Amino acid sequence: MKGCYLNSSKKASRVTVMWISLILATMAWGSVQSPDFPINNEYIVRVSESSGLYEFAALAGGVVEPLISYPDASQEVLDAFGNYYVVSVSSNQQSSMDSLVNALSRLSVVQHLEINTVVNIDFGMESGQQMLPLDDPEPGPHAPDDPFFSYQWDKVVTETDWAWSTSTGSADVLIAILDTGVDPEHADLEPNLVPGYNFIDDDVNVVDDNGHGTKVAGVAAARINNAAGIAGVAGNASIMPLKVANSMGNIKRSDLVAAIVYAADNTVSVINVSAGFFGPSEAEKAAVEFAWEKGLCIVASAGNDDSYDLNHYPSTYEHVMSVGASTQDDARVDFSNYGENVDVYAPGKSVWVTLTGDGYGTATGTSYASPQVAGLAALVMSAYPEYSNQQVWDVIIAGADTIDTDKGKVLRINSRKAVEMESDSETETGIVAETGSAVFVSPVSSIQKGTLSFNYEVTQATDYTLRIFDAAGKAVYVRDGNAVSQGRIECAPELPEGAYFWIFLAGQGVASGKVVFLK
Repeated sequence: MKGCYLNSSKKASRVTVMWISLILATMAWGSVQSPDFPINNEYIVRVSESSGLYEFAALAGGVVEPLISYPDASQEVLDAFGNYYVVSVSSNQQSSMDSLVNALSRLSVVQHLEINTVVNIDFGMESGQQMLPLDDPEPGPHAPDDPFFSYQWDKVVTETDWAWSTSTGSADVLIAILDTGVDPEHADLEPNLVPGYNFIDDDVNVVDDNGHGTKVAGVAAARINNAAGIAGVAGNASIMPLKVANSMGNIKRSDLVAAIVYAADNTVSVINVSAGFFGPSEAEKAAVEFAWEKGLCIVASAGNDDSYDLNHYPSTYEHVMSVGASTQDDARVDFSNYGENVDVYAPGKSVWVTLTGDGYGTATGTSYASPQVAGLAALVMSAYPEYSNQQVWDVIIAGADTIDTDKGKVLRINSRKAVEMESDSETETGIVAETGSAVFVSPVSSIQKGTLSFNYEVTQATDYTLRIFDAAGKAVYVRDGNAVSQGRIECAPELPEGAYFWIFLAGQGVASGKVVFLK
């Protein structure tokens, strides 16, 4: 990670146009890696107006379809994404294909053109019922009656069994699972299911004919205390299946984009994407930003390539919490991606999951670490419905435990700390200091892609000084500025790994705290 391991304004600006000659690489679900490749010569196109696009398709023998085609899309969605289309053109000759693409890109109405890539996935590394006894069999104060809970080591390591004393999730909090669908008859999932949508067939049939989505859904929100199977992290939250991958495990990027927008358009609270493409997409980034502005928490797997700072999307976008996978011993799963682009780790090796056909088993991969965090986000939102998505992000990160891995110190979620940590109360990383009637607030210092961030509120405009000191008391960073009413201060000092202390000095008060910087 660069600088501090607190909140980042993530990645540098990306290319506006993805050239058709872009080298396509990998996308990983579960534990399997497969190359991206174009399907049916399809492209995602943004236009200034659509008539020229339809005329081109008619002449080229192609087909034009709106990117957003689900029923009853809101006017807000149509205003934001109504100028995106999926264009397919056919050709048996590569030279002819190149000519068609060049002609399409030169159309005056075309503002952006990117290839509509697809990937193939499979079930993951494990599907057997492996009994993994806990090192510490003592459960937390809220041990549910789910019979396999005694083998759910992940809930003990992350103290989720303690967090359940605060919240087990609310039915009003919807977790959208963007995946292969969900088994609608599974005893541990059916009570929590709400209607979803199938973006492959454009209907409401979200039956999982692959198995991956059912596993992911169980990790996030298998029903708790129903005397059946396992307990999901947010076992009383609702699950909305959004089917974006078919029975063969193929997923188009356009379907993923449309599903993110759909979730934001349909009262979803948390999105889980246990998938990722290599390389960004303008349309996908726009969908992520739309969902974030609507208040959704977006969580995605970091990928399974054993790579440092792999540009794995959507997890690499600024407002997506990227999740790596950890083991029962708090080690990194050996193929989990790592580096600055990974925000937090969660259990992802031999974790218990729900299987299609009303079954249970274990699975390994960042695919199953991601829904741990999505479930935790749902727990926090259930306990604190007034929280913004940024506040949910902040308490998850600020409450995380630091673990030592083969790639250095990283953060691993702690559900108990996250749900017990109020985002504007005293914490080990931030305090509230008062001077008379004026208050300078520096609540939870947030960790998001390498930037240290502070929220503040003052009764009137005031100058401030931020100082960061090393363990010996030497000032290693100083910043002066002006705080007006309320807002957010961000910095990214380049410092060696270690523990540091910070202090805000302002005319209206003082605030201080501690932060750990990781490389």
